[in-house]
Amino acid sequence: MGYVFDPHTLEQIARAAVGQSPQEMVHTVGEGLRRSYAEQVDVGQPWILSLFGGTTGMIKVFHASITEYVAIYGAALGTSGFSGRFQLEIHDIVLTGQMTTFLESRPLQRDVFAPGDHAVLPRGDTKGWGIGDDTWMLEYARGFVPSALPFGLGDALFSAMDPQTLLRTLAIYGTLTLRNLLRGKI
Repeated sequence: MGYVFDPHTLEQIARAAVGQSPQEMVHTVGEGLRRSYAEQVDVGQPWILSLFGGTTGMIKVFHASITEYVAIYGAALGTSGFSGRFQLEIHDIVLTGQMTTFLESRPLQRDVFAPGDHAVLPRGDTKGWGIGDDTWMLEYARGFVPSALPFGLGDALFSAMDPQTLLRTLAIYGTLTLRNLLRGKI
């Protein structure tokens, strides 16, 4: 399906940023991504408000294409909600703070992820999840990314009724995806 990014390499990049201040963390992750993936990464994209599944956070996208995205996601204030169910496999590597989850497939098991831990949401599964204050994660998804857009944009459109967030998100995803399509990367 045209995958470029390797979850193990992304985990190593994320672990190099664990314990750093938020600004250093973003810089370390960006530089690690550029060293490992060169032209596949754009570190200059702005932060975007991210509203989905009842959660409110911030996201900085480094790569977006039809088949993958790589971003830092988190929030200065804790948030929790529903993950959605996608044709994507989603990896979250905690950089700071803590993420707590439960999978639909394991409803009685609570999983807690600390800095350096790697959580995976399997394709087609769903979870409830929450992050504490000042929690930031390197997030990687692989699969058919456009299938997640209605869920990922639904809260901005229907709940918050925030067209600016919706348009900014579409502009960044669209620009990066088009750039990658022109390079032959789906």
